[in-house]
Amino acid sequence: MHMDESTIGFSRIDADNENVAVGTIEMDGELHRFPLDFLEDFAAAGATAASVDDMSRWLLTLLNEGKTPNGLQLFSEDSLNAMWQLETPLPVAASAAEQGTYFRGYGLGWFVKDYYGVKHISHSGGILGMLSFTTVIPEEEFAITVLSNQQAFGALTAIVEESLEVVLDTPDKDWVAQQSEKYREFIQEKADFSVEPADDIQPPLALEQYVGEYNDAWYGDVLISRNNGELRIDFTHTEMLKGRLEHYNGNTFIVRWDEPLLEADAFIDFDVDRGNQVKTATMEAVADFTDFSFDFHNLKLQKQ
Repeated sequence: MHMDESTIGFSRIDADNENVAVGTIEMDGELHRFPLDFLEDFAAAGATAASVDDMSRWLLTLLNEGKTPNGLQLFSEDSLNAMWQLETPLPVAASAAEQGTYFRGYGLGWFVKDYYGVKHISHSGGILGMLSFTTVIPEEEFAITVLSNQQAFGALTAIVEESLEVVLDTPDKDWVAQQSEKYREFIQEKADFSVEPADDIQPPLALEQYVGEYNDAWYGDVLISRNNGELRIDFTHTEMLKGRLEHYNGNTFIVRWDEPLLEADAFIDFDVDRGNQVKTATMEAVADFTDFSFDFHNLKLQKQ
């Protein structure tokens, strides 16, 4: 395809290449740069770095039924049609009817829906500090990808929706104003969030009893140690998931990650047997706005 400026994995980008965007996260009204090297373990899902020119080649290939701009048939028309068939139905909000959407679902790697009488294919993507949004309207031979190094998905939505208004000649709506208001509400929600205060009591067990190696069958080892009078947690396969445990209530602590830009503090609940020995631990994000990819709730940590 001659996507020569694309790589899978940020570590493969030339060190002297200065033409590389850096992710940013907004906190306390300021943008903070966020490193990209934390993605190496799941590069295919979130660490493809590509230029606008390269992404354009990919879009042209999709619009040309699998044939690349240089004439190579990368995948067949049948394969493309299979990708864009609805496989898993998804709920549709009543308000979606305003855009002519009555059916929506997931195909093979794409979201599919009807939209003002045409087939609407899309997928968004997000890592900490970076977002992307790709939309294809095959009947209009139109495709767009919007990339951002800021976590403001509303801005991407506004650009795509305003573009579709032009392409499909649909009713005018001020998408920028609508999405700006949603973003302000979200920022305010984060600013107002606080954990309900717990009783000011000591943990029922000595801190040493929580210390040890825990294992989840899917993730692997998670270590809890005591350091300078406080408990620490270390997700051994994830460099950024290190933090301290702050007692909350009973056998429940709050994990405060060393990297606050993760915005992913989590409850950790220790389960003890009748002999007051810690057996397992489970986790759950503290805030509703924590990114869904921090799926702590799926872990079942067994003390070894």
